[in-house]
Amino acid sequence: MTLSKALVLALAAQVSSVWGHLLRVRDTGDPYPICSPATNANCIDGGRYLMPELNYSLEGDAGDTAYVEFLPNHTFTISQWSAGRMPEPCYRWGVTADHWVVTDFVMYNVTFSDCSTPFVVCWNKYAPKSISEIATYIGRIPAGMRQSTSMYLIYGDKQSDNPSYTGYIATLAADAIIVGRSEAYFTTALVHETGHAVDSNLASPNAPHPGTGTSFSSTSTWKNAADKDGYAVSAYGAGSYVEDFAETGRAVLLDNTYPGGLRAWSGNNPNLTQITHQLAAFQAVAGRFYVTGSTCDSSHKFPFPTSIVTYANSVTPSPVGSTTRVLFYSADQRLSSTHLLGSLGPDDGACTVYSDAACSKPISGLEGFQNPGNSNLPASNIDSYLCINPVLSSVGSGKLYICPKTNWIGSCRDFSWDSWVCQTLPSTYKNSIGSLGPDHGNCWFYR
Repeated sequence: MTLSKALVLALAAQVSSVWGHLLRVRDTGDPYPICSPATNANCIDGGRYLMPELNYSLEGDAGDTAYVEFLPNHTFTISQWSAGRMPEPCYRWGVTADHWVVTDFVMYNVTFSDCSTPFVVCWNKYAPKSISEIATYIGRIPAGMRQSTSMYLIYGDKQSDNPSYTGYIATLAADAIIVGRSEAYFTTALVHETGHAVDSNLASPNAPHPGTGTSFSSTSTWKNAADKDGYAVSAYGAGSYVEDFAETGRAVLLDNTYPGGLRAWSGNNPNLTQITHQLAAFQAVAGRFYVTGSTCDSSHKFPFPTSIVTYANSVTPSPVGSTTRVLFYSADQRLSSTHLLGSLGPDDGACTVYSDAACSKPISGLEGFQNPGNSNLPASNIDSYLCINPVLSSVGSGKLYICPKTNWIGSCRDFSWDSWVCQTLPSTYKNSIGSLGPDHGNCWFYR
């Protein structure tokens, strides 16, 4: 599956849908066609890949062991961000998209000895690795490759209140690399994911970053190389040209760092000639990044994140007496038809929901709006709802009417809530028409 440069996701777990994007599931291990007989006489249905396979797909496999042995560690320093601040991509993916609680994360800058610009690590307190362990893993990736991203989102294996959550590892080429399973921290997995960021941000036709073109793996140059070979570099790479590029990066890194190159490492695999064109094409556009002893280049380094989200440090992850987190809504999400048990007043009238960072009062200047009345609601003067923290105070019962700020007539909808906890979002989302509320910030709803 070919994905846009802004969102290149490499799935390495059984996840059928993440953040609303349908992804290919790596389940049976059966190869998907990288080409077809109609376009390449050397290709067969189902896709072909190099055999015997290059054994570097699991922690402890020969390739992973070789990476650990021949990729040097780099010293690093770690500094923690002040509480209440988070890079916007970390918030967008970690909180809004993947439904972690904002206070589950701690922000760190990690500066390596081979790169003067720090990398941001959004570390989840449920992560199976410490921030120092994570920095050690990341530091093994050569700086030339590592500079293709600026941020790592480190998740936990499981969400405490979401038993269906399954961790995964993925690349958000324009934002960050996500690591979310214990077995996904090993070096060979990070080499693969970094390959996606290199594909989009360093090897793309418009490289160096922030090129606006497509990734290199979507170009005719790469596809022609794969088609000429007729074999993908691995079974996983046979799934698509995108995955094959990242898998080829693994082979190229071994070729460039292992004594005697890929041939020596593979024990003189007689079939390496089946991937000759892919290796050559990769070396031509990105091979210089896949070497040890490299340093970050300011003209290539992915920019340090500058868009910052602030949030209330006192946000409580779960109200007292409530064990079920039902839904999550943010200001940029539209109304849905879902009704929840319980309610959050008022009983009559209507309100547009606003909150400030502390959920203690409406935003100044946004308190009063006129409801002219319609078939659903009587005419009345209303105020923005006063955000109440259920841990501190009980709430009344009744319907909460959510209405667009600029147009009350015929567009109000009612929802029954129980209780909520608010956080802030960038002002970009403030007063989003048709938002579920609040119009600024976001809320967890419980029952």
